[in-house]
Amino acid sequence: MASVLELLYETLDDLEEDKLKRFKSLLRHDGSIPASKLEKADATDTVDKMLECFGSKEAVKITINILRKMNQNQLAVKLEMKHSEVIQRDHLKPIEKQTEDFALNEFLKNHKTNMKEKAEDIFEGKKDNEDFNTKRFIQGYEV
Repeated sequence: MASVLELLYETLDDLEEDKLKRFKSLLRHDGSIPASKLEKADATDTVDKMLECFGSKEAVKITINILRKMNQNQLAVKLEMKHSEVIQRDHLKPIEKQTEDFALNEFLKNHKTNMKEKAEDIFEGKKDNEDFNTKRFIQGYEV
């Protein structure tokens, strides 16, 4: 799935040259991007300037508003839907990662405890394993 940057690139790439020119004009009036930076900018440069000035969330919001002013409602809806999918995906990733980390940490904790117990049995000779340790010693001695 695409990132916010890719979504904005894709959206502005869908605009024809004259529509992109109009988009940049409306962006100059609505945003805080100087006209000199947008004058010769293509779709990619425009997106980069928007992200630089506004950040990803605000850039998407501004793009949607400008597209609606231009009566490009289909593009605006498409961007809105894809952006909400990206947001949901990004919010689920940390939860999945935490679950994986928790499961791994539990496994390692249990494994460490089991290994400690086995080491104690072998090296300290616990009473319930005394016969086992004696047999091991005798087998090692006989060989």
